[in-house]
Amino acid sequence: PLTFAVDGEHDDETVRQYLLTSQVEEFRSRRIGLIHGAQNLEANWFARLRLALRPPPEEQYLDFLRSQFDDGEIHCIVYGHTHQPNLRFHKGVLFFNPGAVAAGRGNRATVGVLDVSDRSVTADIITL
Repeated sequence: PLTFAVDGEHDDETVRQYLLTSQVEEFRSRRIGLIHGAQNLEANWFARLRLALRPPPEEQYLDFLRSQFDDGEIHCIVYGHTHQPNLRFHKGVLFFNPGAVAAGRGNRATVGVLDVSDRSVTADIITL
């Protein structure tokens, strides 16, 4: 199986030297964007605390995620910052957060499966 990873906001330099902040992979003519989801959202700790206590509306957050990739066509964005399982289309893009393999933050443990074909990208969230 293939494994791709991007860095998160709590990764230190020893991890970041090996991982990108975001990347786009292409499978069967479908472009999949990978991003943790917190980078560049807010730079200072006070603004990050404010976001943690009162996150932006989901549509605004999904627009932010899309803005982190070039203007080329993206079929799916896989992200994870919130640890909240999420699967939805927004402005023609499938946004997929598989959740977290460890239960917590009010959620059960989950993993995600992404299925890429020549015509579409679909995803499933599986509760462990």
